[in-house]
Amino acid sequence: MSGSVPKSPVFVRQATGLVRSMNWVDLLFLNVVSFGGAWSIIYALTYAPYYGGDPALSLVLTAPGILALLGVYYIFNVSMPRSGGDYVYTSRVLHPAVGFAANFAGYTMFLWFWIGDAASVFSNQGMEQTLSVYGALTKSSWASNAAAVLARPATDFVIGTIAIAAFTLVVIFSTRLYFWIQNIFMTIAVIGLVVMAILLAVALANPAAFQAHFNQYAIAVNPSNAALTPNPYANISASSGVTSPPGIGLANFKNNVMLIPLWFTVLFWVFVSNYCGGETKNVKQTAKRALFGSFAIVFLSTLIILEVAYYALGFPFILGADNIYYGYVTNTLGAPPNLTLFVAILANNAPLVLFLGIGIVAGFILVAPQCMILMSRILFSYSFDRLAPASLADVNSRFSTPVKAILVAAVGGEVMLFFLSGILGGTSQTTALALYSWAGLAAIGLTFVFVSISAILFPYRRKQLYEVACVVKRKVAGVPLITWLGIIALAYCVATITSYTSNQVFYLFGCPAGGVAACDYNYFLVGLAIIFVASIVYYVAIRSYRVAKGIPFDAAFAEIPPE
Repeated sequence: MSGSVPKSPVFVRQATGLVRSMNWVDLLFLNVVSFGGAWSIIYALTYAPYYGGDPALSLVLTAPGILALLGVYYIFNVSMPRSGGDYVYTSRVLHPAVGFAANFAGYTMFLWFWIGDAASVFSNQGMEQTLSVYGALTKSSWASNAAAVLARPATDFVIGTIAIAAFTLVVIFSTRLYFWIQNIFMTIAVIGLVVMAILLAVALANPAAFQAHFNQYAIAVNPSNAALTPNPYANISASSGVTSPPGIGLANFKNNVMLIPLWFTVLFWVFVSNYCGGETKNVKQTAKRALFGSFAIVFLSTLIILEVAYYALGFPFILGADNIYYGYVTNTLGAPPNLTLFVAILANNAPLVLFLGIGIVAGFILVAPQCMILMSRILFSYSFDRLAPASLADVNSRFSTPVKAILVAAVGGEVMLFFLSGILGGTSQTTALALYSWAGLAAIGLTFVFVSISAILFPYRRKQLYEVACVVKRKVAGVPLITWLGIIALAYCVATITSYTSNQVFYLFGCPAGGVAACDYNYFLVGLAIIFVASIVYYVAIRSYRVAKGIPFDAAFAEIPPE
């Protein structure tokens, strides 16, 4: 009819403009990047000892929950291969408000933290510790001086800013260039993990050698400190009694069970390739290799390195070093005492120390651009469904990247860098590690819980979509496989949440100064609930606005977005 108003399209466009260019190697390493190369293992060795137990047994007990969750993500990914990952799955199966709130409050906003954290930590710990050991080995004053400079907040901020700016340009102008850099860096990082395991195995066979090399390093960097001489290794081991040493080993079954939530938090990050579903080639095969292949790399390296480290370095020494790391004991060493430092000392060879340092740094620095990619694709998916401003769904025709969404991710990461580098707020390494744990709990408590519930209900709540879209319809005892996987994953999520919110040990390493009552963690829980509810309110408001404009807003969530 002449003069009629044209009907608004359901989505921002009828095609995304994204290109399916990512292969299984790209996405496998993208997932391993989430693990930070060796960084998650390095962090794990700073807090797992407070729980005791045995790394190998507790990791094996954790594996079924992570594999079930990865199974859920795999089935959803191949059934709805679109950018946005779990936001798309949960918004289509449960409710769009829940899908948006669980994804944003539980995961997306923490990507800003990871961008800033990666840009900070790679220099103030990885490079700092590597150069500290290199300087002690070679008597090179330039290396020791450089290590001291890297420890300064201003230096950390400047280097981090340069890293964020450089990687922003890379992920904007060429996704292929990013993957080329990523795949080279992660190959170096994985080789570094292998070398790390070999060095620890050698130390297991000859623990006296590590003790001697550690003593040489500690005295070289601080020869006049009475707290170190005459035997720094023995003195640090003795300081393990500052906190209550837990029971370790296979026999301490309760301690091993208590470790499950910690490992669940450390290892689940390998799911992130789902957020790039709209750019994945040959999704069914690629997703399987990327998800389960990356888990195999992460799981085996964590199990081997931590199990050997407990016995090669000596548990009292590790716990004593952790007490220094968290501020229970004054740090009289040249750098923060964690696995980065210990492995460099084990190498006892200047070129090898530099190679291991490059491998550790290579694994973690990539977290910043990786998070920019992930966040931009999530923001893109919000926008494509009309939940966010339409400009965030703009895709540059030349570069095939959502430029504006990438810039939003980068700017947020730079703001976080102000705090994580110590420029503002006096943030310490302990605070950053607490944020790591809190970010993990947020993802488990919101994103993963609702993804698991979506998996349980998918064949029943959205039966028609399940019959049309789901490519894995196998049943076990008459119940769809995705439902069983969702039940197992949900059980692990609930157990993890319960542990984090009731376990006194978590407060010990996450909030050492004030204990349970004064811990900032309590404010985090309240803040997380507020952000989740605010996201729901935002959804209701934007829905009302879009509907008032004549846009068929609800129709978008009744179908899978177009490619």
